[in-house]
Amino acid sequence: MPKPTYYAKILANELKKRGIDVQLEHNDGYKSVDIFIPSIKLDIEVDGNQHITDSYQALTDLKRTKNSLKEGRITIRIPNAAIYQNVLGVADNISEIVTDLRSKTKEEKVKELIKKKGMKPLENTKFIFNYSKVQQPTERKNETKKKTNWRKYFLVGIIFLAIILIGYFVLNNGSKNNDIKNPSQNNENTNFIPEQTKVELIIVSGSKTEVIIKNNQQKSISVNVTYRIYSDWFGKDSIESNVFEVDADEEKSFRVYNNDGCNTAPCSVSIINFEEVYL
Repeated sequence: MPKPTYYAKILANELKKRGIDVQLEHNDGYKSVDIFIPSIKLDIEVDGNQHITDSYQALTDLKRTKNSLKEGRITIRIPNAAIYQNVLGVADNISEIVTDLRSKTKEEKVKELIKKKGMKPLENTKFIFNYSKVQQPTERKNETKKKTNWRKYFLVGIIFLAIILIGYFVLNNGSKNNDIKNPSQNNENTNFIPEQTKVELIIVSGSKTEVIIKNNQQKSISVNVTYRIYSDWFGKDSIESNVFEVDADEEKSFRVYNNDGCNTAPCSVSIINFEEVYL
């Protein structure tokens, strides 16, 4: 096998730098090719001056090129002088040729496969896929809007339901806590009256914000009442003591806790103790 020439080696190295697989002095059974690119069946002959000046050599080269064409290979001839003067430009041009031939080779393989499988080329087929109707932009926009509205209504419903449940549990827990701390809340008219007090003469009870005293005697009285004011929601929990005056045979209410919120929230005034005093 002949050895590669100096200029063939230089050009082969530049082609390898561009990612092209090459073979030096490839024997095709008829001749030895200076550089062969097997992926696209491209023969590259690097010629000296005799290939141009010698008519016999030129005719021999032509016969070798004709034989390569019969085998399906393309031959290009590069003079040594072109490699010597501008090897980079030569390598760039050959790289572009390789890219074009690879593209054509892929197209030919696809056409061959189509022909072998009995398939129609894509450009002759009107409808390849027909799974569903293609939505127009307006239809897609309306469908997206419907989905968005449905999600928005669903989210609003979830939030509304959560608010109701939270309110229920807060009210329920507040009521239970108030029952524990204030046994008198469920019965605002319960009287905490010591045994020694005459129940039929003086009746003292509590409401949400008031101390209520009923005097069944035929004389005016003064009553010292100790009571507890409680409201968990408004932060009130204290025990106070005051003297209240009630006329004969009269029921009177004394407001001892001023908070308008007690109209809707749990508040209570519970009686701890009371006694008639003489001033």
